[in-house]
Amino acid sequence: MIEDFLEEQKKLAHFIEKWSKVSFAEGIKDLPNRRKKLVAIALENQARYLKTLTESNIQQFFRVSAETLLEITYLIAANSKTDDVFSEWYCTTPDDAIYFVDRVLKSEKPPEGFDKYGTVDITVNKKRFNCRPFPVGYSFYKLSDLCLDPKIMEMMTGMVTRAVADEHIRSKDTRAVDTVLRLAYTNPLNLIAELDDLKPVSYNMFEKTGRGVVTNIVVNPITYAMIAASKEFKVDESDTRIGAVYLAGYLRDIAIYVARTTRLKDGELLMNHKNKQEEGDHSVVFGTMREFDYNYDKCTVETIRDVLIINPIFHQIGHIVLSKNKFWNWFLLKVMKKPLKLK
Repeated sequence: MIEDFLEEQKKLAHFIEKWSKVSFAEGIKDLPNRRKKLVAIALENQARYLKTLTESNIQQFFRVSAETLLEITYLIAANSKTDDVFSEWYCTTPDDAIYFVDRVLKSEKPPEGFDKYGTVDITVNKKRFNCRPFPVGYSFYKLSDLCLDPKIMEMMTGMVTRAVADEHIRSKDTRAVDTVLRLAYTNPLNLIAELDDLKPVSYNMFEKTGRGVVTNIVVNPITYAMIAASKEFKVDESDTRIGAVYLAGYLRDIAIYVARTTRLKDGELLMNHKNKQEEGDHSVVFGTMREFDYNYDKCTVETIRDVLIINPIFHQIGHIVLSKNKFWNWFLLKVMKKPLKLK
């Protein structure tokens, strides 16, 4: 097993070095370590698929050159927020297996003199992806046709390829947020009257699994305006305000992401645990085998992907409320349907 792991790391290092020598992917070495791996595998997967097609096939199916499609793939893998907020995995086969450590906190009768007692049952489990074709979620050809106009490409080459990548990222990140949001709705609603009310949410995660804390929150623009008014909030301008999801800043040490999705309601918080120290500690994993694939039957461009749900407790829904009076909160939320303000 150790030999397999070392061999895999050696392959990844080779892929990173290989793609860093290509002009459009020179920046791969400046990316964080995990992102380097994701980008390298994404490029390798897309390149292998394109090698099975002729140049005329690629132009016919995608209306862009192989190099342009790979450049768009690089921009997608390097800039998508799906792995920053949740977890993403670029699969090398349709049924790649993902291994994870499952910790279950088992309650036991406490010995005399102790208030709480329990043990953690630890097992190593695996789940397999079932990557299959899905629509890309936007009109790929309307954007790719811009790349066919020599005048446009001469003046705006980088802007056009970036526009295609941004639209793909928007579709991809929106889909990820909407998927996790539906999952989080299956957990109890948390009423957030004060900033300190985030602590019980983290405790709830920890109580069920023996680990976990709220590390990031996804909100819509209206809710972001509420949070940004807090003295505890620190703006982060390192991220571009482009696409469906962007990092807006930090509420204490919790990253606040703004998502342009109609599914997130005003005053609603999608609170997530993301373990950045341990790659094998997953909640929901979005698996992608190829960003671009051609469906011969439908004559459309698709993406090959799947999603695995491993630990749904790490995604909680909160709603900003005016007070800790439960009846009053219920009345405001359910009856009056009134947007509320953070204290």
